[in-house]
Amino acid sequence: MTRRLLSALFIVLAFMGSCSRKSTTDAAMPTTGEKVVILDNYAEPEYLDPTLNTDLYSFQIITQLFEGLTAYDPKSLAVVPGIAESWQASPDGRFYTFNLRKDAKWSDGSRLTAHDFDYSWKRLVNPATASKNAYFGFFFKNGQAIAENKIKDVQQLGIKIIDEYTLRVELESPCAFFPSLVALPQFNPVKKEVVEKFHEQWTRPENIVGNGAFVLAEWTPNKRIVVTPNTHYWDRSQVKIDRAIYLPLEDRETALKMFLNGELHRVFELPMVKIPSVRSNPDFVEGPQLSTYYYDLNTTKAPLNDKRVRQALTMAIDRDQLVKIINFGISHDSFVPDGIASYKPAEGLGFNPTKAKLLLAEAGYADPKTLPQITLAYDTNENHRLVAQVVQSMWKQNLGINVQLTNRERKIHLKALRNLDYQVGRNGWIGDYLDPNTFMDIHISGSGNNHTGWTHPKYDTLINQAASTIDNTKRFQYFQEAERLLLEEAPIIPLFTWSKPYLINKRLSGYHFNLLDVHSLKGVELR
Repeated sequence: MTRRLLSALFIVLAFMGSCSRKSTTDAAMPTTGEKVVILDNYAEPEYLDPTLNTDLYSFQIITQLFEGLTAYDPKSLAVVPGIAESWQASPDGRFYTFNLRKDAKWSDGSRLTAHDFDYSWKRLVNPATASKNAYFGFFFKNGQAIAENKIKDVQQLGIKIIDEYTLRVELESPCAFFPSLVALPQFNPVKKEVVEKFHEQWTRPENIVGNGAFVLAEWTPNKRIVVTPNTHYWDRSQVKIDRAIYLPLEDRETALKMFLNGELHRVFELPMVKIPSVRSNPDFVEGPQLSTYYYDLNTTKAPLNDKRVRQALTMAIDRDQLVKIINFGISHDSFVPDGIASYKPAEGLGFNPTKAKLLLAEAGYADPKTLPQITLAYDTNENHRLVAQVVQSMWKQNLGINVQLTNRERKIHLKALRNLDYQVGRNGWIGDYLDPNTFMDIHISGSGNNHTGWTHPKYDTLINQAASTIDNTKRFQYFQEAERLLLEEAPIIPLFTWSKPYLINKRLSGYHFNLLDVHSLKGVELR
């Protein structure tokens, strides 16, 4: 990128970056005597069904409405008891026995038992459910075979009910991190009678029955979601607020202004251009997130079905300059971010515009004007727009190609990715648990989160070998080899790790920043 282009972008960002820095700690938050927490949720949830949910914005709500066998400590991310009071693993790591608490209930007051988890996990892998999360069930014995319809009887899933409050799980392969897995929403229980009575409408406020610390009191689409305490929750004494309101504020500028005006208690994913001006705000909190911001490439359509074109696009992006310009994130060209135990992510293709031009020429596009039109799509958000504009400029400067930009409402964008109705599409992945597998298995063949059309037998084999290995050193070697293959094939373009900036009102006690961005409102107080 030329100095002139960089200078122009910095001038624009400096102009856009002016913003008030007042603290909201003492801001006037409307009050009715209730302890009401008002939170920015960024976007409208796609699903409040734990089995179907795939996005962070649904996850934020589901975390309040449902609880799994285990949970995460909000500060340390240690695995703590949820519906299970305790659990034991077999010496070979293939069997887990969970002992459920007898005082756990659904929000309608009915008992919650091992049968509820049995039903929910079989629903997860059942092909009739068509869950994009079915691959989570591959950890269970016969889970993948059932999901792929190779075993027709869902009752063959590796789950055994010992008694009403004891559940034994048989896994396909050893899994040392399984207790952390079952804390994820995909493993949350759902109530059979409610799901089968109301079908797609079961998560509406008038129908939904959950087992979490809160219940769904209101869901006004594109306006707000309200949750209130679940009077039947087993740990009700730890619920300290009267109500929480989630607002789907896709406009980051609006969310920031509302916070600064005292209308919100939390804002996450601040406008990138405003981050320098709010760093001095006493409510500002920032830290790395277990995440990767990346672009999907549709490998089923020309010209992106040619690996050389994909590699050229990847090598033409200067990630260090990108994060400097947007004033956000930690640049990296691997897919797995840093922060997972002793795992060292594989090196990506790096920034090499000279080689990128040669690759484009080898693919038959020595004259970049002959390259078919490429469109970069992103979901409506000023941060995504800014990243896309910088990348667009780099591709123009380093390859001589004119890439079009298009933005779409988030739900439409996600649908387009899943249907391969795009060329280059913005995406991101936030790790669910502290293991490389949480990133690597989304690109296996058949994964509901693989939106590139790319499959590779060797990649699948390496991921499966890692899954069947107990020794972490060996497991990580398999993952590194698979990651090198993924980056070489370039169906995705990793850009950076999110360095998550938040504004959290200091009155909100017990709300902790953490690597997984897990935020239960249980234990949170408004002082």
